[in-house]
Amino acid sequence: MERDAALLLLNEQHTFPGNFQFRAIVRPEFRDQIVAAMTVAAGSGASLSNVTEKRSSKGSYLALHVELNVASAEQVLAVYALLGEHDGVVTSL
Repeated sequence: MERDAALLLLNEQHTFPGNFQFRAIVRPEFRDQIVAAMTVAAGSGASLSNVTEKRSSKGSYLALHVELNVASAEQVLAVYALLGEHDGVVTSL
């Protein structure tokens, strides 16, 4: 999706500033590193609100739900960009 279209959609469907929930499937050994990197990627003024997780039946993966308080849709896209590049992330939703 084009960046401008993504920003428009986010701004239409969410209120900023506010909490935004990110979901990702990650390798468990990268959990702490990914959560910290997401907070940094969100940028100035972003803060961690909540983190929940569920391990896969064999423990190979972790379904991670990270709620960040962000000021703008741009911050949301910055976090998704990080998730798309991190080696510990299998997929993000």
